[in-house]
Amino acid sequence: MGATLASRLVLKVKSTANFVLDDVKPVVSDVQTATLETTKGNLTGYRITGSGFGSVKGYVDVAGYLSNSTSYIVGWSDTQIELIKNTSMPLSGCFKVFSKYSGYSDCFSFAYQPPS
Repeated sequence: MGATLASRLVLKVKSTANFVLDDVKPVVSDVQTATLETTKGNLTGYRITGSGFGSVKGYVDVAGYLSNSTSYIVGWSDTQIELIKNTSMPLSGCFKVFSKYSGYSDCFSFAYQPPS
């Protein structure tokens, strides 16, 4: 008796469900000191690049200083985050990006360098 493979899958759903098919952990590939243009003028901050951040704003942990989407994050995409540097943030340590869909990235070490 041979095996039969399904060529089509039909789902009949009567309610909505939220799930993620591709659960990719965020990866920080670079952190640069940047001058950010915002509605408040020119501010110093960080430009974090990488992948898997998600399209919905999550959080950034700067050496234990948690910055959420309502305070210092001024730009967020799946591959880049722009973060205003607050005076109480540490000048060195590590960045971790928290995606609402897939958790924290590994730690990415940094040392703040004022923009030139």
